[in-house]
Amino acid sequence: METGVPEVSVNPPGYIRSWGGPLHCVRYERAFLERMLGAAGFEMDKLTRGTETDRQSAIFARRTS
Repeated sequence: METGVPEVSVNPPGYIRSWGGPLHCVRYERAFLERMLGAAGFEMDKLTRGTETDRQSAIFARRTS
């Protein structure tokens, strides 16, 4: 989840490493992801960058309604 990138990028070239396979890496623009979470009744609770498999980030969300 970043700023200044397209809303959704699947396996973005040149991002951290070379990704393979469908949806192996999906990069979201931060405001877009926060809008999607809000529309589903959630808000971001915590973001950890680069801590998951292949240095991907983890997003923790909580229900708002």
